[in-house]
Amino acid sequence: AQKGIELPALEPRIDDAGYHYGTVDVQVDRKARIATITVHAPAAAIESTPAAIEAAGAGWWPLKFQRELDDAILNLRTNELETGTWVFKTRGDANLVMQADAVLEANKSHWLVRETVGALRRTLARIDVTSRSLIALVDSGSCFAGTFYELAAACDRIYMLDLPDSPDAAPALQLHAANFGRYPMVNGLTRLQTRFNEDADTITQLQGLQGSALRADQALALGLVTLTPDDIDWDDEIRLMLEERASLSPD
Repeated sequence: AQKGIELPALEPRIDDAGYHYGTVDVQVDRKARIATITVHAPAAAIESTPAAIEAAGAGWWPLKFQRELDDAILNLRTNELETGTWVFKTRGDANLVMQADAVLEANKSHWLVRETVGALRRTLARIDVTSRSLIALVDSGSCFAGTFYELAAACDRIYMLDLPDSPDAAPALQLHAANFGRYPMVNGLTRLQTRFNEDADTITQLQGLQGSALRADQALALGLVTLTPDDIDWDDEIRLMLEERASLSPD
């Protein structure tokens, strides 16, 4: 028998400030021509068995996240033509993002998981080919881990906050198997392969670091980020960069 689940229409809250979903929040500053897209990690461990995943249906976090991010991207593309800079942020517990990725990996042969992964791949590919200035900010409270790091890897620049005097409060990046083949780009390569020009030695090194919490100095040394301002320079660096990008044509 053909399997399927009901996908109700998305009903984001739309106001002058942007588009607001459950897992994705989009703040639009039309004067500055900047959209800030904040994606949220699961609030708790996601369902991990086939029966529980099917029971969760459209409310299953990976599918809900994919649908809401896709809708947010399409809203920005269609309704915010003058907004030329998109800033990606993440919030939540990186361990719960990694747990969600582990569930996707463990159940990848299940029909609903397979369809969800395919939908995530297509949504990420939309970002790859979006003609906007795309910036990822890895700041305090960020959880760019696994699938969420793919959002950063799809951006033109990745800025990561360095807190040398407060290492316990510093943000970290974490790689997962999801970053090494789950979401190929339209060129058939992973975003890491594209970033490092298919350097096999670098990819092998990064594969060996899966699950490690990489702080700013480590991430910069590995080439995973663009720049790592400290807390003294962060605000000015980000402000100047965003003003520079906003001065360009939005297309």
